[in-house]
Amino acid sequence: MKDVVVHYWCDVCYAEDESRNEIDPATGMVTVSLGLPPRTLDLCEAHRKDFIDPLAELLAEHGRIAELSAPAQQRQTQIRKIDVQEWTCPVCKMEMKRGSAIGHVWTQHRPGEQRDLGQPKKCPECGWASDRAQSMAAHRSKTHGFDILAYVLAGVRTNG
Repeated sequence: MKDVVVHYWCDVCYAEDESRNEIDPATGMVTVSLGLPPRTLDLCEAHRKDFIDPLAELLAEHGRIAELSAPAQQRQTQIRKIDVQEWTCPVCKMEMKRGSAIGHVWTQHRPGEQRDLGQPKKCPECGWASDRAQSMAAHRSKTHGFDILAYVLAGVRTNG
């Protein structure tokens, strides 16, 4: 006589039989996602026929093929190496990371001023256009080496 090792029991049998005496082994598994994280059920033959077969028939008759796409990956913004470099404010000699420098200059040395980034609507170097000053500053910095910090500091020197 051959021993049979059961690795999975039917989840529905297990839930219905509190005595755990009549739980059938699972013969199949189904994974379903209904707007929730996908859930998996291990089912015996009888429960597969009760639950899955009607659903399979319904899907075959009325369902449509879903357009599957690759799972969305989280965007990981790289920290620029220059942003983590030590920087000393030329106005007050305070030390900080360079990534904090622009905010420091605006709050400590130009308080109350409109945070004007002084950006044109059209890039003078390549003609790229944007209505947002922040987008233009980022473009000019990454593409052409424009130094927004130098621009902000120049305002300190001219405004007192």
